[in-house]
Amino acid sequence: MANAIMIAALAGLASAMLAAAAVSGPGVGLFFAIIAPLPLMIVAIRWQPLLAVLGGALMAAALAFFLRGSAAISFSVLVTLPAFIVGSILWRGHFENRAMVGILCLSAAGYAVLATLVGAFSISFDYAELEQHLLRQSEQVYRFMMGIGRDAPLTAPGGQDPQMFIQAYANAVAPLSCAMLAIIYMFNIWLAAKIAHRSNPAAFNWTPAYSMQFPRLMLPVSAVALLGGMLPGYPGLIMELIGTAAVVCLTVLGYAAVHHALVGKSFRTPVLAILWIMTIVFAFPVLVMLAAGIAELALGWRERIVANRKT
Repeated sequence: MANAIMIAALAGLASAMLAAAAVSGPGVGLFFAIIAPLPLMIVAIRWQPLLAVLGGALMAAALAFFLRGSAAISFSVLVTLPAFIVGSILWRGHFENRAMVGILCLSAAGYAVLATLVGAFSISFDYAELEQHLLRQSEQVYRFMMGIGRDAPLTAPGGQDPQMFIQAYANAVAPLSCAMLAIIYMFNIWLAAKIAHRSNPAAFNWTPAYSMQFPRLMLPVSAVALLGGMLPGYPGLIMELIGTAAVVCLTVLGYAAVHHALVGKSFRTPVLAILWIMTIVFAFPVLVMLAAGIAELALGWRERIVANRKT
């Protein structure tokens, strides 16, 4: 029991230290902040979900005591609770492994939607006030990026209307935050599961993430959510976030399908290296992978290639 409490406490401390690394700036500090949920997720998957809750609760109490209550709440919502949910799904689920990977991916995206909404509601339950807050924040970011003083008049390159850029940025904050959170949670789940499997393969069996499967119902749900994003107020924001999370899942499915389809091919490594390098440098491979994910879900092209290889 003492060892379990020690593991939980150390995992909570590690997650908190990784989250705090964000203040050191971009680069390594940003990467550490991204993997902040990892220690607690490893504990939840490798040992027990409640141990992750214990470690997170101990650290949240310390944050509330030494810093402020809002830091404790943020840590609990963004780090502890996702670890508990992931561990609970894996420990209690009785799904086929490929379906389990898809369920975890959808869970990460769904939780990103909820976390983004919590952030929006923490600003205001009045959508008009939320919009004004985002516009003010966007203007500050715009002034900083363009080197414009606080009281100086706003200008834009080429004589364009600066309010157009500010409004576009304000509109993109919520969906971009949702997309980034979904990717971060998916990455941490994958890495935590890999580490848990490597540490004890007999106790935790993990199937390759590239074999993930989604229900075809995702396609009409995604389309309805994206169309619903045009609704006014919070209903439109909620639908927009659901649509954004669905697009992230479909894009991840596209990458997974390409990885799976190339298994056993001699040129797999260079092709995948080129794909990821181009993804980092350019934006268009993401759109191609989104199309590949939609095609996989609608037509099952990856499944046909894999089935032909087996025969």
